Formats: sequence, structure tokens, C-alpha cells
Amino acid sequence: MKQDVIPGHTNVFEVTPNREGTFMGKCAELCGVDHSRMLFNVKVVSPERYQQHLKELAEKGQTGYVPAGIAQTDPARNAEKNQL
Repeated sequence: MKQDVIPGHTNVFEVTPNREGTFMGKCAELCGVDHSRMLFNVKVVSPERYQQHLKELAEKGQTGYVPAGIAQTDPARNAEKNQL
């Protein structure tokens, strides 16, 4: 799957995996200085395990809400500043 990211534009996509597991991904374009470091893992779990994970996050107070004052324009700098 490949999708471009445009500042100020919300992207939505949906996938239907056909098996559980951990899958590796990487940036698909030469996009900048740290392009070669843009690696990630996607973990596919059962719907039941996912619901359990959401419950565990909620019990820890994690709601998915972004605190006020964190600008959406520079997430890397904000993560560093707020130690997210």
C-alpha cells in the first residue's frame, strides 16, 4: 500500500488483512535526509486481541486525544519537546 501525505489533509484508508502476524514496511519514496530510516512494523492481531489492547490503553488513561497546545504542524519537534 502506498499513500502520499499532504500537510493539512486528513488521509483515511482501510485494509482487510487475511492473516495475523508482524509485517515490515518502509518509506516508498526518496523523501529526504532520513528516508532510509523510515521503517515500521505493522502488527495484525485478532479483533478480540485488539479490543483487549484498547481496553488496556483506556485503563492507563490513554484516550487517543491530542493534548491542547500540541501543534499539528511539527509532530517530530512536539514529540521531542513533550517526550511522547
